[in-house]
Amino acid sequence: MKDLRQRRTREAYQQAFWILLEKKPYQKITVTDFGEICGLNRKTFYSYYEEVDALAQDCLDRLFGWILVEDVENYTNWDATRIMFENIIRYQKYLELVLKNQMDYLVYRSLKRRMHRLAGRVMPKDQLFDPELLFEYTVAISWRCMVWGVKNKDRLPEELTDICLHTYRSYITLMANQYKSGGIR
Repeated sequence: MKDLRQRRTREAYQQAFWILLEKKPYQKITVTDFGEICGLNRKTFYSYYEEVDALAQDCLDRLFGWILVEDVENYTNWDATRIMFENIIRYQKYLELVLKNQMDYLVYRSLKRRMHRLAGRVMPKDQLFDPELLFEYTVAISWRCMVWGVKNKDRLPEELTDICLHTYRSYITLMANQYKSGGIR
């Protein structure tokens, strides 16, 4: 019963986060605002999150969990990317709020954590180049693709997929060439 109550409280805070983000800039959201929407006091907020950034990070982690394909090893690159763009369109409202509020540093942290988790399952043990650098590129590409997908929502997911995969392959080829020439260590 306690777990269910905790989950509901956490979900209430997450819903309140998106509601507040629609109403005011991220930098102006306070713990008091959450109390007003959720009907909970500051002490309750701080028993779940140490600051508003921690709640925002939790919300972004959840959002990217909905958008990115978790079981990527069961899909071709094309299908996984197509599904990602379909999810971008599905959760476009939330991505637009994130873009509008310039929350890039939180986005980067969230995407990097998710990419680490995914890469741990699909990355070959004898990769050609530094995995940290690959994560940097992958996170940057993923976020750029999401931004581009939101801004070009009238395009078909297949078009977006082809463009994203082309960009990703170009970066990987560039990295591989730099590695072979001694430019990356």
